Amino acid sequence: MLQYQNRISWCIAIFMAIFLLPYQAVADDIAESNKLFVQAAIFVRQADNSDNPVLASELYTKALRLLAEIEAKYPGTDLAVKIASYQQIGAISRNEIEKKLISNITTFRHSQKETEAPQIASSAPVIMPIPQPQEPIVINKASKSEIGSSDRRYFARLGVAHSAPEDLNVELNKEDTHGKATLSENTGFEVALGRNVGSSFKFEFELARRNFDAGSIEGTVTGKKRGSADPSGNVDFYNATLDGYYELPVAWPFKPYVGGGLGGAYVKANDISVPQKSDAGKRTFNNHAWVPSGALMAGINMPINTNLDFDLGYKYMMVGDVTGTRENKSGSSDIIKIHNFMAGLRYYFDQ
Repeated sequence: MLQYQNRISWCIAIFMAIFLLPYQAVADDIAESNKLFVQAAIFVRQADNSDNPVLASELYTKALRLLAEIEAKYPGTDLAVKIASYQQIGAISRNEIEKKLISNITTFRHSQKETEAPQIASSAPVIMPIPQPQEPIVINKASKSEIGSSDRRYFARLGVAHSAPEDLNVELNKEDTHGKATLSENTGFEVALGRNVGSSFKFEFELARRNFDAGSIEGTVTGKKRGSADPSGNVDFYNATLDGYYELPVAWPFKPYVGGGLGGAYVKANDISVPQKSDAGKRTFNNHAWVPSGALMAGINMPINTNLDFDLGYKYMMVGDVTGTRENKSGSSDIIKIHNFMAGLRYYFDQ
């Protein structure tokens, strides 16, 4: 019962993280974009009230940079959408600010021409610099990468997973052990290399290791009806799979994804001992087998910076018949179903 309570607790924790963290991220983005917009509005108001065309031009330029920063860093907010589409936001309009900036620059140039002759005659020219943005007001490549651009291609991923196997039915042979077996919950690790394909697809080759202690077995042991037995030992699962992911094309600070994988699992039994009749003691076996495996995944991918993403998700693994791990015995087992709650980091090389 405690094992199932632990599984339920992990399920609740992972789904709360999946669904609450994104909303917190969205709320934080809205707050930050509002701060930048308020500062831009202050610059515009100061520029409108200034009689100095040079100062006014500098203030309009600063306001445009802030609007561009909102568009680049917080593309999932309403402010960014309105800025990108040149909509009026209260008394602020990106189009109007650009017109005012051009008007101030034009006015200043005309005033320079009018004073040019006297300046030459006096041999003391006074030329006031026209303020120019220090960099183009566009969304650059790095900014796009922060929201999952296809410019980022090759990556490495390192993840940790809390794994909870389901109970399974096992029958080794007619005279031996059969019944319902359990494996303990444990933590495993994953590493992968992959690349983005287009703006929404990812493919990776993954290697993973999980280890589970033998839990219990209920049913018949050595031809005798037994209530339950407690085996000792553990089982290693080494997985090699090719995984594919599809990221949903949404303009959010995080990217939901779904995916699947196919491959094989090397299953190794380590000193598995099943209790026998009191006069027979225990029998220990060690063996290994390759079996097919597959997985279905879902989760969210959250960019941290231009090179690093944080991944939070769930993986449903299926591993084939593992009775081959019992040396010189035949039999069958259910497909092992493993629930995995994962967290990891994905690092992009080509930035």
